[in-house]
Amino acid sequence: MPASKKTKVRAAIVGAGIGRAHAEGYVADPRAELVAICDKDGARAEQFAKDFNVPEIYTDHKEMLKKSKLDCVSIGTPNAFHVPIALDCLEAGLNVLCEKPMSVTAKEALKIKAWRDAQKKPPLFVMAMCQRFRNEAKYVKQMVDSGEFGDIYFARTGWLRRTGIPGYGGWFTTKALAGGGALIDIGVHALDLTWYLMGKPTPVSAVGVSFDKFGGQGKGLGGWGTHVKGGTFDVDDNTFGMIRFANGAAIQLEATWASFVEREQGVFELFGEKAGCTLDPFRLFTEKDGVQQDVTPHIPGSGSWIAAEVRAFVDCLLEGKTPVATEEDGIWLMKMLDAIYESAAKGKEVVIKPI
Repeated sequence: MPASKKTKVRAAIVGAGIGRAHAEGYVADPRAELVAICDKDGARAEQFAKDFNVPEIYTDHKEMLKKSKLDCVSIGTPNAFHVPIALDCLEAGLNVLCEKPMSVTAKEALKIKAWRDAQKKPPLFVMAMCQRFRNEAKYVKQMVDSGEFGDIYFARTGWLRRTGIPGYGGWFTTKALAGGGALIDIGVHALDLTWYLMGKPTPVSAVGVSFDKFGGQGKGLGGWGTHVKGGTFDVDDNTFGMIRFANGAAIQLEATWASFVEREQGVFELFGEKAGCTLDPFRLFTEKDGVQQDVTPHIPGSGSWIAAEVRAFVDCLLEGKTPVATEEDGIWLMKMLDAIYESAAKGKEVVIKPI
């Protein structure tokens, strides 16, 4: 994408939940002006506007698109609305930064690709995959790209919570709105970062198992989201899977909203022929002169990963930089998630078809 002649972008946010983290990124970047917030909950939108000094408030994104002068929009709504709102924004000529996951299914996500492929010069569509902006992840990516890990043949990754079911009874735990539970909510973060660090190999099949061991009993509730008494819980609180890739590599994936583990933890382990690593805590395992070595690099803190991805989005718009996470990445991730859920439902390995 060529550099823009603009020196500042006018941004809006749809969704005042995770949108608050996006707002911090826009407000901190002198090249951006946050001019509008849209949320169906008018009171929440008003409080958001007050907190971030946003002049325009809307409860309908279509009204916002008609009335507000914008360059870009961050979308942080329930998953089922990502694609419909993104398409409305793209058709209005606006660039989009879309929260994970891209949608509730790969079929739905492919609508974005179909629309953009039909345009001569479509606006940007960028996935908000914030884990890629961790400083230690950037360091590992540089090592991988320079060949210091050699062939990465296996990885173990996941996000395990002891008590962390979000917004019990609300959209987080309603399949029609979220697309799933622990796997699509937090498992997608672990899968994305690990797949990215491995060089984004092409997935060919997946096998998985899914459980509801806590949520259905009203146990394991966390502090994120708004709990709705008597609401729906028809999603997974534990899902485990394995994905095979065309180059012979594989990822083992674990995602739990609630489980009897010692503590909440992210699991990121890469197994390469020349080196390996863990990210939480960050340690490298290698060999020098025939002697095995464990190294603990001291990497500066990353600050807000979401603010960093917002800055990178602005870089794309003003400086023509290539997005770190593309629509194709979002679609492949949905295909992998879909395959694990399908395997869990059918009790057998599922083939992942190309995009």
